[in-house]
Amino acid sequence: MKSRTNLSAMGPLASTLSAIALVLSVGALAFAANEETTTSVLKKKTKGMRAAASTVDPRTGSTQTFDNARATTENETVTTVKEAGVAPKKISVGFLSENWVTSSEANTHDYTSFMSQNNVSVGYKLGEGRTIQGRQYFLYNMTDKLGANTWGAGDFALQYSDSNIKIGSAPIDAKARLYLPVSKASQDVGKYELRLYGSATQAAGKYVNVEYAVNPRFYAYSINSNGQVAFRVAPSITASYAKETALFVPYTSFSTDHQWGNTGKGISQSPYSVGGYGYRPVNLDAAYLDIGTRVNLSARVNLEAFFEEAYNLRQAAIFTDPVHDYSGYYLNLSASM
Repeated sequence: MKSRTNLSAMGPLASTLSAIALVLSVGALAFAANEETTTSVLKKKTKGMRAAASTVDPRTGSTQTFDNARATTENETVTTVKEAGVAPKKISVGFLSENWVTSSEANTHDYTSFMSQNNVSVGYKLGEGRTIQGRQYFLYNMTDKLGANTWGAGDFALQYSDSNIKIGSAPIDAKARLYLPVSKASQDVGKYELRLYGSATQAAGKYVNVEYAVNPRFYAYSINSNGQVAFRVAPSITASYAKETALFVPYTSFSTDHQWGNTGKGISQSPYSVGGYGYRPVNLDAAYLDIGTRVNLSARVNLEAFFEEAYNLRQAAIFTDPVHDYSGYYLNLSASM
């Protein structure tokens, strides 16, 4: 059920990422072993969409930005202090690295478009179940197939999380995240993005949890909105192994992504594309099927490996002809302290 990507074929970058993952894992294990007064409890949190990748639209033949839309999971650590009189930790620091390559290129052993989106976050606990967080994104291989293999700053995001909300008797995990234009691509069009996220999880037997989620996104542009996304929504349903603290937590997810855009000819605001001009279709609709597993290396270091198959809902052979340019292999690393 795991992703079958041959990571060793990705060259020096994959080796570097593997070394980083190993160092962080060993360090986190040692750090956790020294904390005799704390107990770490893993809670599944859901974060925003994966980064967009510029590709050729199968319907128009023009280069478009089509986001991989299913909300991914990351493990955030909640620390409970056992010793009486010791105040709970208010400040947390985290790191998340998302790395992927499209299946159309991986299947031909072409890894020139290997992408990496990373963020460093600092959070502050406002109260029980409520936190505020700032995260700065850093992007690798921003120029995609041109092979420049460059690093660049992504946008800065402010996030508010609240797990105390209920709809009837059902607890809701809610987030609001505001992206500010820091990357050059976002500054070129003056892009501001507000993401809202809500999810509810229920047990489906002894070994399976089912999560229902929705993720509406609103976009505003202070310079030029022509050809840009105006609104999108991405509902999803995920079934995963119920024991979230196990070493392996396999899951499968199905989601759809629906985008409504501003008309006109505008510059691509994807940070992973060169920034050429082109007309964007008013609507884009896709479906995604993910199969993967989370690996809990320690209470604070986690891996996630999965394969994602994409389907263009606006083509005739929807589920018999997957769009390999939108599909891909993913390997994510998260750490917190």
